[in-house]
Amino acid sequence: MKNRVLIIEVWVLLVLLIGICWFGYVNTKHIQTELVNTQKELKTNEVKFGELYAEYNSLELSLKEIDAKYDSLVKRSDSLRDKNETLKIKNEKLVKRVSTASRSGTSYKSISVNATAYTHTGNATASGVMPKVGMIAVDPRVIPMGSMVRIEGMGTFKATDTGGLIKGNKIDIFMDTRSECINFGIKKLSLQILK
Repeated sequence: MKNRVLIIEVWVLLVLLIGICWFGYVNTKHIQTELVNTQKELKTNEVKFGELYAEYNSLELSLKEIDAKYDSLVKRSDSLRDKNETLKIKNEKLVKRVSTASRSGTSYKSISVNATAYTHTGNATASGVMPKVGMIAVDPRVIPMGSMVRIEGMGTFKATDTGGLIKGNKIDIFMDTRSECINFGIKKLSLQILK
């Protein structure tokens, strides 16, 4: 019976991980498409700006006509410059999103936490299952129960437990032995909440 439950839990985790990876892949492709479109628009605006500058240099009009044309070109140039600045900011944000997405599969909420470790007590977790490696105790107001989290340098864990001392940005990582828990101690870690 325990083997069947374990197999079902493994399959559920595999399905969740496949879903998370697929979502990350689709999200990354969407962000990359936005990035390419933004970069194309930036190049188009650079060409338009160059055309305006060439047009200004080739004018052979009277002083009044030149002044009027110059004012018009300045307004258009300022407008394009403003649009370029906006597009550059948007492009920088997209580059950061693509960078984050390509490292992690997608973009998630990142937080810093104080982490400790706990081991077997003979009691079930707050979610009703016996604790095992890959589970963490959390404050559900910060990390929702059932959430998957990626802890930098440690891997992916599931929020399945709570604890009386687990308040705010604090987590308790389940480990197999007491000596592992003692060796782990207390650490400040970065994690991403995978939704």
